[in-house]
Amino acid sequence: MNEQQWLFLAPRSNETSRENFAATLASGYPIEEIDKFLTPEEKKILGSRKVLYIWGNQQGKKDSWNKMKIGDFVAFYATREFVYVGKCILKKKSTEIAHQLWGNVPGKEFTWEYVFFLDELRPISIPLEIIRELSGYKEKMVVQGFMPINEKGMNEIINTYGSLNSFFDNYSQGLSSKDVFTLDNISNKENLNEKEITEIDEITRDKDIDLLLAEWEQRKNNESPETIEKRVKTIKRNVSLVKQMKEKFKNECQVCGFTFKQKNGNLYSEVAHIEPISTKKQGIDTPSNMIVLCPNHHKMLDLGNLEIISKEEYSINGEKGLLKHPLYSIKAEENIKN
Repeated sequence: MNEQQWLFLAPRSNETSRENFAATLASGYPIEEIDKFLTPEEKKILGSRKVLYIWGNQQGKKDSWNKMKIGDFVAFYATREFVYVGKCILKKKSTEIAHQLWGNVPGKEFTWEYVFFLDELRPISIPLEIIRELSGYKEKMVVQGFMPINEKGMNEIINTYGSLNSFFDNYSQGLSSKDVFTLDNISNKENLNEKEITEIDEITRDKDIDLLLAEWEQRKNNESPETIEKRVKTIKRNVSLVKQMKEKFKNECQVCGFTFKQKNGNLYSEVAHIEPISTKKQGIDTPSNMIVLCPNHHKMLDLGNLEIISKEEYSINGEKGLLKHPLYSIKAEENIKN
């Protein structure tokens, strides 16, 4: 039976820790800069990563550092909430690495030599009071140094959320574990099916795609830069197709013209394939085979009640009508069932 993963808490609230965080966690640190301090076995563990996400503890937190296992998670605290979390993939006591990354602790003759390397770093927003309540900590509890959450807290997290990843997903500020899995899948495909078009639309809707992909790249840091670049281009292409369709038709359903404004002020619509990707015809995954729909007509298309029979016509349960907005291109008729 696998040993349970644990959650550790780390402060990032004073000026020095904020600077250190920016230098070696927020943007990462080039492996080539510390390569000479790593053993062949450690390099093997880090794999093809070109950028590393690194943190360290002082001698006073050695016991907590010793308790942390590979695979445990570390959540970083700042101003009454935990803002980032990552998974430990390597630990190393190294004054050389610590001096190069952060120098000495201000006013001291020692550094943060109890170093650890993180992966799957992602933004979260977990209020301190949530950790307090789960763990039974006193109301005045603050995160003053690197520490493991107590056993009560871990048990409450597992009993309430099922796993640490599910707990983080509940307070995610970026990509959930499910989102990452979906992007992993989509990034390996040139053409998306109907379900995948919907999934990528849901993940990226009203979001900054560049920020999302930057986080996804960070969480795929174990792959080669060439592979990641290729996969990012594939995701951007598919996101671009959906965005292009929505912008052209102003998020209005091409069948009925309906749209609605969301609470954030943005208009809502969905994009679907007219003819399924599974037919594998040339041009099947282009705007000429895509249509902007409201949720109702999208579901009707999925169930077969709605058919697009020409550039300007549709049929619902055999009853024909004119599209409110004709299809994207006159070539679209080549992709429509006769």
